[in-house]
Amino acid sequence: MEEVMLSCQLALWLRENFAQRAAESGVDYSFQYIHADVGENGVTRDMVKEVTGLIRGNGFLPKIKPESFAASTVADRFS
Repeated sequence: MEEVMLSCQLALWLRENFAQRAAESGVDYSFQYIHADVGENGVTRDMVKEVTGLIRGNGFLPKIKPESFAASTVADRFS
């Protein structure tokens, strides 16, 4: 859960800081999704509602396994 909270904090900071700079430079940028290392199968299935609720509550759309390519490739490799 701490990992998701840190992801939300970083995403909020990026949305406030990076999005404004991107708009000023003419880059079309939209920060919408947070990928979470949880899924409907496996040991994390009991956490899906809590994690996705936290992400939505911070104004982002959650992506969970297998749709979460970041978690399905990078996180699984290092955990």
